[in-house]
Amino acid sequence: MSDGDSTIKVIDTKTGQITGTVATGGKKRANGMALGEDIGVVIVANSNDDPPFLSFISTAADHKILAKIPIPESGENLERSAYHASSRMFYTAIPVSRADATKDCWRRPIPKTASS
Repeated sequence: MSDGDSTIKVIDTKTGQITGTVATGGKKRANGMALGEDIGVVIVANSNDDPPFLSFISTAADHKILAKIPIPESGENLERSAYHASSRMFYTAIPVSRADATKDCWRRPIPKTASS
């Protein structure tokens, strides 16, 4: 869950209680999350920061930020992330309004985790 201050709240799904807070390092709201449960990673989009960026956060108890990927070519609403378990890939809609639209699309690998 996000709270508008660029932090992610960790919620115990059994009790509904907030058990932790993870700062993404941005200044604006973090959203557009998806969970890669089998690899222990959550992707989070900070679409309103300049530049917009994606964070990959571990679901382990330390909730370490594994990687931050700036997406300067993104327009508004860098979000709608999804995880595809059979390919072990995250996918995110990246509206391109600040980049050369004639360039090919690109992909970046999911950061390796201790459980990968």
